[in-house]
Amino acid sequence: MALKKSQLYSSLWQSCDELRGGMDASQYKDYAFLLHLIASLKNNGKGAIILPHGVLFRGNKEADIRKNLILHGFIKGIIGLPANLFYGTGIPACILIVDKEHAHARAGIFMIDASKGFLKDGNKNRLRAQDIHKIVDVFNKQIELPRYSRMVPVSEIADPANDYNLNIPRYIDSSEPEDMHDLDAHLNGGIPDRDIDALEEYWNIFPSLRQTLFTGNGRLGYSEARIEARQESAARELEEFVEEHTGEEGLLAEAVNDKGKVTKTAVAARLKAVRGEPESNEEREVLMRCLALINAESKAGKAVKDHQTALNEQVLARYASLTETEIKSLVVEDKWFADIRTAIGSEMERLTQRLAGRVKELEERYARTLPELEKEVDAFGAKVEGHLRRMGVSL
Repeated sequence: MALKKSQLYSSLWQSCDELRGGMDASQYKDYAFLLHLIASLKNNGKGAIILPHGVLFRGNKEADIRKNLILHGFIKGIIGLPANLFYGTGIPACILIVDKEHAHARAGIFMIDASKGFLKDGNKNRLRAQDIHKIVDVFNKQIELPRYSRMVPVSEIADPANDYNLNIPRYIDSSEPEDMHDLDAHLNGGIPDRDIDALEEYWNIFPSLRQTLFTGNGRLGYSEARIEARQESAARELEEFVEEHTGEEGLLAEAVNDKGKVTKTAVAARLKAVRGEPESNEEREVLMRCLALINAESKAGKAVKDHQTALNEQVLARYASLTETEIKSLVVEDKWFADIRTAIGSEMERLTQRLAGRVKELEERYARTLPELEKEVDAFGAKVEGHLRRMGVSL
């Protein structure tokens, strides 16, 4: 006959008299389940239990129980999980690893902050296979990783500053390091090499990628982005310039075609139409600048297309030299490893998008130096003053 909950708790507290401190078990059900697990294990038994993070830091009687558990050496490890992982609750949970074997000699608790490793799946979060593998591998091998895992000595936990509080952020700082700006790069241009060096995990996997994306700019410690970011930068600059100068009174208004687009043909035609008109000098400058931006975008796009064509030709040429063994291997992999390859491809895409985003961010950050911006501000200021004077407004 199954025990009722009250009977179970009563039995639990009787069997855990040394730890319970004589309190009302029904009020502290999280620790009731934990102590029931501990009481159910043999002297060399091991177990794991999922509990809310509150058990790690709540005070009063629960703090007394937690202190006793730590001093007894029963807690071998704590694994912090992502929030919104379980149905019915959005709060983050943790896994407490209990190990009675060698508990008396345990001098530390191995902690893992796995709260950042998950995949958004609808309205819930989900641990991916690689997230689970990393947790298991790191815990089993007791690997200490920056901002992820470390062995925390009991002496540190018992320190008055912590007072047996097991809240993971006290011992593992999982926050991303501050993204520092380089003042010299803002003044003189270029991308700091230290920012590029920080992406070493990508360069280790793709050894030639760094040389493909960046080149030296003649200044020690600084580089320039090659073509992967130049095309986007050119397209964005053209789009912003066109948007700024179109509209009813914009200087590019006459260069818009029937579809409402500013094209190279329309700009060239308008330049031809205003040639030799002194009153159109300002419009002509804008048209020439727009034409230069269109040509820059076209050149960058052609370079990307040429690189892609060369890559496709190399791949096609490799097909002709495949051996029978290689062909069989490809067929088997295509048939049996499709799911694995899809998953790897998805992960590679995620990583490359993350790398591309970081490269783009660095390129945009230092693309325009402070002197250039000041010069542009002065030029715009002069234009505004000129417009105001023509309107009869004196400054």
